[in-house]
Amino acid sequence: MLLRRHYAGRRVPPALDARFIQAIEERFQGWPLGSIVPDREAFFDFLQRRWRTFLDASVDGPGGVGDRTDALASVLPFDHEDVRVYIDNLFAEGLLQPISHWRASTLSKTWLGVGVQWDARQDAAAKLDRLLATAEDTLPNQESRHQDWFRFAKVWAGIAALTHEPNGKPNEKQQQAVDGLRTRMDAAFSDWVAS
Repeated sequence: MLLRRHYAGRRVPPALDARFIQAIEERFQGWPLGSIVPDREAFFDFLQRRWRTFLDASVDGPGGVGDRTDALASVLPFDHEDVRVYIDNLFAEGLLQPISHWRASTLSKTWLGVGVQWDARQDAAAKLDRLLATAEDTLPNQESRHQDWFRFAKVWAGIAALTHEPNGKPNEKQQQAVDGLRTRMDAAFSDWVAS
């Protein structure tokens, strides 16, 4: 619920937040509910700190903590179907940052690879592909609201930033996708403004 709320940037009256915290605080003892419920940045910072714990619990072998119940108690369910659908976008849009991990080569071959630093050039290329896919799916049209354009602008800014990074130089296929998206975006925005 918090992920849906904070990803969409929804605001809730403080009285409702207080009631919500009161209703769940017994179940989530030790969590900084007073900050992660009302504050979007605090929530994503909380997820960022828990990402390493989740990765550690997800690997097998020496150094992995998959069999330690004390570690599992602090693991967030990033692999839950209602959470996992957000993971690519969280990393692609920069709400969470990929981290280095001692099992990066193994993790990079799974869905967890989106949140693991491996090879800077490959990471940048994969991030650009995810941002391009997100942009294609969320390109506003004439009926869109201004908030849709604000959200899209963040994705487009990520694409523009990546294409100008030393490690983010797009390959030919990606450059064609960026150019095509720019053309469609400009036309859609002009139509939206005119309407």
